[in-house]
Amino acid sequence: MAFEKLGQPDAAAKQHATVVALLHSIAGGHHGTGPDDAFNAVSIAEEYVMLDSLGWKSQGQALIPKDGHNFDALDVVAGKSGKAFTVYFNIDACFGHELGR
Repeated sequence: MAFEKLGQPDAAAKQHATVVALLHSIAGGHHGTGPDDAFNAVSIAEEYVMLDSLGWKSQGQALIPKDGHNFDALDVVAGKSGKAFTVYFNIDACFGHELGR
């Protein structure tokens, strides 16, 4: 939006394409409804990019180990509907790195 307001439509289109690609990468064809359908994140920041993009606000977070994998279970509230639910991210790619391990 900033690039559009600055009259730079090419830069705006490039930035938009980058964000869309990141979101598709995180989703990976999944819906985040449970550990078996979890989104994939390579950083905690990616989790919050996804939440912000979907208009969801985190209300809490828990680490869920399952079948040798690590998941973040985030309790979220959807901005428009106010619906509360839990969304899951597979964090194997970043587990330990951001924790100083």
